[in-house]
Amino acid sequence: MKKFEIFPRSRLVISDTPTRHAQVAEWLMKDGRVGDRKLLIALFASLLVLVTSDSVKSGFQVFTEDNKNTVDRSALATCYTLGGKRIERVSHNNPEKGYKCKVTLQTLSTDKIQAKDVCESRIPYYIIGSEEGPSTSCTFQINVGCDTSYWQINRKCYKVSNSRLTWKEAQEYCKKNGFSGLQPKVAEYYSTALSNYLSDMQGISSAWVHVPELKDYFVNGEGNAAVYVQDGAFKYDTRKNSIMMDHLNATHQVLCEYTAPMTKAEMFYISEVYSEIYPINVYADGAIIPSADFSTIEQKELVNNIEQFTTTGFNERCLAIGRIINVESFPMTAIEVEFNAVKDYLTDERFYLTNAYKNDGKRRNDYRQLNEDGISYQIFQSDAAGNDKDYSKAHSFSFHKSDRFPTMAAMRAPILCALHSFNWKFGNCTAGPTWSEQPVRHVRKDGRAFCHYISNHKVATYDEARRYCEADGLGASLSGFDDEEEFSKIKNKVKPTYPSTSYTENGGGYLPIHYFDMGDKQQRIDNHYWLGGISPCETDCALPGDKRQVASWEEGVGINTHFLNTFSHEGHPWEDDGQRKYVSFRSDKVAFHVHPLNDPYTYMFFICGKTAPLERTEKREGTIKG
Repeated sequence: MKKFEIFPRSRLVISDTPTRHAQVAEWLMKDGRVGDRKLLIALFASLLVLVTSDSVKSGFQVFTEDNKNTVDRSALATCYTLGGKRIERVSHNNPEKGYKCKVTLQTLSTDKIQAKDVCESRIPYYIIGSEEGPSTSCTFQINVGCDTSYWQINRKCYKVSNSRLTWKEAQEYCKKNGFSGLQPKVAEYYSTALSNYLSDMQGISSAWVHVPELKDYFVNGEGNAAVYVQDGAFKYDTRKNSIMMDHLNATHQVLCEYTAPMTKAEMFYISEVYSEIYPINVYADGAIIPSADFSTIEQKELVNNIEQFTTTGFNERCLAIGRIINVESFPMTAIEVEFNAVKDYLTDERFYLTNAYKNDGKRRNDYRQLNEDGISYQIFQSDAAGNDKDYSKAHSFSFHKSDRFPTMAAMRAPILCALHSFNWKFGNCTAGPTWSEQPVRHVRKDGRAFCHYISNHKVATYDEARRYCEADGLGASLSGFDDEEEFSKIKNKVKPTYPSTSYTENGGGYLPIHYFDMGDKQQRIDNHYWLGGISPCETDCALPGDKRQVASWEEGVGINTHFLNTFSHEGHPWEDDGQRKYVSFRSDKVAFHVHPLNDPYTYMFFICGKTAPLERTEKREGTIKG
């Protein structure tokens, strides 16, 4: 494999400094990928050195429960692992302005500018306060939220796959794992700052990512894709933090990303930061941004000698404004409820164009409002009250502080663009694959709804089970449980089913030994189910007296290590002897076990789990009045 040197100005550097991210490792991601227009980078990031609480009950679990219904999991993890004491409201007078966390970094800063630089280099959120000193104090603001299985970095949400895929498969993997109208894609690797933040994610080994300008870093080879090397000795003796090329058909993990949905808190923040560029005003259902220039509606060709108009060009104008401030923006709708919501923020001396228009017709009720979903609404139902004038030459439609007005097609005015926020809630579990029983949904004490998918008929190796959990758009991991209430729901649905030709051996007074007929062999199973736990413990491990827990959950499937280690382990030694082991559930003993791979169980049934999908709740709809 040919190597390429990084240019001196390359910024593709990932910090290998261990962080404090400990009890929250299961919420961190596994690995990331970047690809260019035919060039791909595999990104290597070292796993975290995990630190743990001194209490028997998880410190992070307590922190999560104390701050539930505030911010997403990754923001909680960032605040907690950097030493934050609590999540607080940005404004006690306005709860819609988001949340903040104050932490202290053990890094010297000598002035306010340097202090803010230190904070921004370590924390992927808005820095709204910083104080210099031997240690640097940072206050960061959290406005948006990511799905629980994703990690938030600068208002984007990232997740790494367990599976290793070719570049083409990696692109499809991200697309298939969309939800609630959100469409993940292969993550864009845009700067060294991202690499610093990715170091906080668990499980990254080598991953495809997208690099917009690979030519800035090295000269590309033919038929290959770029691979970023975090540590040396990857396939060849490659320098640490260097880039080499790998073939498009090579397999790596993939780092997927999507942009977090807009929230009211984000609108308030944007309006304050960009107020000198655009007069952004936040109102009950969103925010409005008038364009800086003046526009008119677009006239099209005549149809039956009748003038035709469109406002579709307004969409691109508002999107362009949104791109400047990194948000999605759309033309203002003209229905009465929208006008009533924003009229107090309009100036007396100016009209503002909306995206409503009229082709033929002479009355106000001939105006149409074309929604994003393609449905066309009337702006007015009737003018029976005596306002039904002749508007045959009026084709555009405008807002003024005093009222809504039909206006001439040649009317030049700013376009009124809008942002809209939506509430989100945990929805129902998505249907499972053919191997799965009906999914079991449980709402945990921290408010998170979790879905479990049980395989009572199919058995698999550990790696196969992980792939089954990810495949077919399920996007799950091997599952875990936060308490006995949740576990009991699953236990009642676990019913291991063997082919009729399977063999059972009398255990001589102990439990029978169950074999699964796989055609060419009888595979010992003994009613075991793979779960998403590992030993030695990596997360929330410390016990009083310098002792450690035996095992912990991983990949965000549970945060209660105490429950895993104190529930029944009957039937097999629950011990950490230094070798890698994996957690399983033995249903006939109702106990958690830890076994090395293939000793004695190569195959087991399995249970997959993931957070219930987020659903957008309805935005407040207004009625159209006459």
